[in-house]
Amino acid sequence: MTGDVVRAEVTGENGALRIEADVRRGERREIAGGEPDTLLSVNGRDVGRAVLAEFLP
Repeated sequence: MTGDVVRAEVTGENGALRIEADVRRGERREIAGGEPDTLLSVNGRDVGRAVLAEFLP
């Protein structure tokens, strides 16, 4: 974390996932890699959609 900006990078089964965000402004600056079409993936399963289902269109 540098100032209000957090940057994280992890290596997963499908390569690296990188995210950079300004936490004070609530803005995502960069996101790369990861699993497309998932909100929150745990062991390859999209658990984010079930958790947030009532708020999604």
